[in-house]
Amino acid sequence: MVEGFQYGNSPLAYVGQDLRGQTIVMTTTNGTKAINLAKDARTLVIGSFLNLSALSEWLVKQNENVLLLCSGWKDKFNLEDSVYAGAVMERLLASGKFGVEEDSSIAAKYMFMAARDNFLSILKAAPRRRRIEQLHLLPDAKYCLTPDQSRVIPMLRDGELVRMPFESK
Repeated sequence: MVEGFQYGNSPLAYVGQDLRGQTIVMTTTNGTKAINLAKDARTLVIGSFLNLSALSEWLVKQNENVLLLCSGWKDKFNLEDSVYAGAVMERLLASGKFGVEEDSSIAAKYMFMAARDNFLSILKAAPRRRRIEQLHLLPDAKYCLTPDQSRVIPMLRDGELVRMPFESK
């Protein structure tokens, strides 16, 4: 956590907090960069294992082309982001409304299929595991790898991430 701030970027620090009506300013090493790269997209939504079902269902209802942009780690490929993309891919393909145009999408789907019974296995294989353990972030990582903790879908509006209204298309 940065000195002088009330919270860090640990998702567990926010669990149980009543932050309704408040603005949270947060930056991350990789996610902020990915959002900035895609900020001009017609619609930009944020997904993770935490909102896997909600986001996948919403994407199917949109019936639009989808580009999944993984934020990665230090501008490089990242196992857990790619497995998440594969989880979304599997759901989109199962709807019958989507096809695949990129080899990376197929690879992500197969990575998901290999890890689907134990998402923590992704972390065990990742070189970042030592860093996560040294920073005592294993509980955060386990939480982030637990699907469907939320139905909230963040979306970018006027330069801010806001909660998507439930009545969206």
